[in-house]
Amino acid sequence: MLPGMLSSREEQIKELERLGESHVRYLLADITNRPTFDERIAEEWLRQQVFARESAAALARDAREEETLSIAREANKFARNANIWAAIAAIIAAIAIYVAKS
Repeated sequence: MLPGMLSSREEQIKELERLGESHVRYLLADITNRPTFDERIAEEWLRQQVFARESAAALARDAREEETLSIAREANKFARNANIWAAIAAIIAAIAIYVAKS
Protein backbone atom coordinates (compact mmCIF):
# COMPACT_ATOMS: atom_id res chain seq x y z
CA MET A 1 0.00 0.00 0.00
CA LEU A 2 1.33 3.44 -0.91
CA PRO A 3 1.65 6.23 1.66
CA GLY A 4 -1.54 8.30 1.92
CA MET A 5 -3.65 5.44 0.52
CA LEU A 6 -6.87 4.52 2.27
CA SER A 7 -6.51 1.31 4.24
CA SER A 8 -9.61 -0.83 3.81
CA ARG A 9 -11.60 -1.71 0.71
CA GLU A 10 -14.73 -0.33 2.38
CA GLU A 11 -13.02 3.02 3.03
CA GLN A 12 -11.90 3.14 -0.57
CA ILE A 13 -15.40 2.39 -1.86
CA LYS A 14 -16.80 5.16 0.38
CA GLU A 15 -14.22 7.55 -1.04
CA LEU A 16 -15.10 6.54 -4.60
CA GLU A 17 -18.79 7.10 -3.87
CA ARG A 18 -17.98 10.50 -2.37
CA LEU A 19 -15.90 11.56 -5.36
CA GLY A 20 -18.35 10.34 -7.98
CA GLU A 21 -17.82 8.50 -11.22
CA SER A 22 -16.59 11.43 -13.33
CA HIS A 23 -13.99 12.54 -10.81
CA VAL A 24 -12.73 8.99 -10.28
CA ARG A 25 -12.29 8.62 -14.05
CA TYR A 26 -10.38 11.91 -14.10
CA LEU A 27 -8.10 10.84 -11.24
CA LEU A 28 -7.35 7.52 -12.92
CA ALA A 29 -6.45 9.30 -16.15
CA ASP A 30 -4.27 11.93 -14.45
CA ILE A 31 -0.77 10.42 -14.31
CA THR A 32 0.69 13.41 -12.43
CA ASN A 33 -1.53 12.96 -9.37
CA ARG A 34 -1.77 9.51 -7.81
CA PRO A 35 -5.16 8.82 -6.24
CA THR A 36 -5.54 7.79 -2.60
CA PHE A 37 -7.30 4.59 -3.61
CA ASP A 38 -6.27 1.33 -5.23
CA GLU A 39 -6.71 1.72 -8.98
CA ARG A 40 -7.91 -1.88 -9.37
CA ILE A 41 -10.67 -1.27 -6.84
CA ALA A 42 -11.57 1.96 -8.62
CA GLU A 43 -11.73 0.26 -12.02
CA GLU A 44 -13.90 -2.52 -10.60
CA TRP A 45 -16.13 0.10 -8.96
CA LEU A 46 -16.44 1.97 -12.27
CA ARG A 47 -17.43 -1.26 -14.05
CA GLN A 48 -20.08 -1.82 -11.36
CA GLN A 49 -21.39 1.72 -11.89
CA VAL A 50 -21.70 1.12 -15.63
CA PHE A 51 -23.39 -2.24 -15.05
CA ALA A 52 -25.84 -0.70 -12.56
CA ARG A 53 -26.68 2.12 -14.98
CA GLU A 54 -27.18 -0.28 -17.90
CA SER A 55 -29.31 -2.60 -15.74
CA ALA A 56 -31.51 0.28 -14.65
CA ALA A 57 -31.90 1.40 -18.25
CA ALA A 58 -32.81 -2.13 -19.32
CA LEU A 59 -35.43 -2.40 -16.56
CA ALA A 60 -36.93 0.95 -17.57
CA ARG A 61 -36.98 -0.12 -21.23
CA ASP A 62 -38.66 -3.42 -20.32
CA ALA A 63 -41.28 -1.57 -18.28
CA ARG A 64 -42.02 0.79 -21.20
CA GLU A 65 -42.31 -2.16 -23.59
CA GLU A 66 -44.68 -3.97 -21.24
CA GLU A 67 -46.82 -0.83 -20.93
CA THR A 68 -46.87 -0.51 -24.74
CA LEU A 69 -47.99 -4.13 -25.08
CA SER A 70 -50.69 -3.63 -22.48
CA ILE A 71 -52.04 -0.58 -24.34
CA ALA A 72 -51.94 -2.49 -27.65
CA ARG A 73 -53.86 -5.42 -26.14
CA GLU A 74 -56.52 -3.07 -24.82
CA ALA A 75 -56.75 -1.32 -28.20
CA ASN A 76 -57.19 -4.71 -29.92
CA LYS A 77 -60.00 -5.54 -27.53
CA PHE A 78 -61.78 -2.28 -28.39
CA ALA A 79 -61.20 -2.88 -32.11
CA ARG A 80 -62.76 -6.36 -31.90
CA ASN A 81 -65.82 -4.91 -30.15
CA ALA A 82 -66.07 -2.16 -32.79
CA ASN A 83 -65.91 -4.78 -35.56
CA ILE A 84 -68.73 -6.76 -33.94
CA TRP A 85 -70.91 -3.63 -33.66
CA ALA A 86 -70.09 -2.68 -37.27
CA ALA A 87 -71.19 -6.15 -38.44
CA ILE A 88 -74.43 -5.85 -36.47
CA ALA A 89 -75.04 -2.39 -37.99
CA ALA A 90 -74.44 -3.78 -41.50
CA ILE A 91 -76.95 -6.58 -40.90
CA ILE A 92 -79.52 -4.09 -39.60
CA ALA A 93 -78.92 -1.85 -42.64
CA ALA A 94 -79.37 -4.80 -45.01
CA ILE A 95 -82.62 -5.75 -43.28
CA ALA A 96 -83.80 -2.13 -43.47
CA ILE A 97 -83.06 -2.01 -47.21
CA TYR A 98 -84.90 -5.32 -47.76
CA VAL A 99 -87.91 -4.11 -45.77
CA ALA A 100 -87.94 -0.74 -47.58
CA LYS A 101 -88.02 -2.47 -50.99
CA SER A 102 -90.86 -4.76 -49.96
